[in-house]
Amino acid sequence: MRPGGIEDIARIVSENALPALERAFQKTSGNQTSLLTFGVVGIPVSTAQEQARSDAAGYLVEGVSLLGRWDVGLRSSSGNWRRAEQVNAGEER
Repeated sequence: MRPGGIEDIARIVSENALPALERAFQKTSGNQTSLLTFGVVGIPVSTAQEQARSDAAGYLVEGVSLLGRWDVGLRSSSGNWRRAEQVNAGEER
């Protein structure tokens, strides 16, 4: 793995994975139903659906946050690697 490869991974995370998770969150968080959607007998079903939707949205928020941290960490690692290579090559001033 070289710094350019690390940067490529960071770009994939920020340009592909993060937007995909953000779109999934928008779809999931917008999938709300009223309490009576399933009828009076279906109130427990509606409550369970709301809980599942809320949990899924929460997991997606956590995923977006995690990928955001990966993006920052990968870019930092790439920069550190480049600086280390410069120091080893005697290019650091």
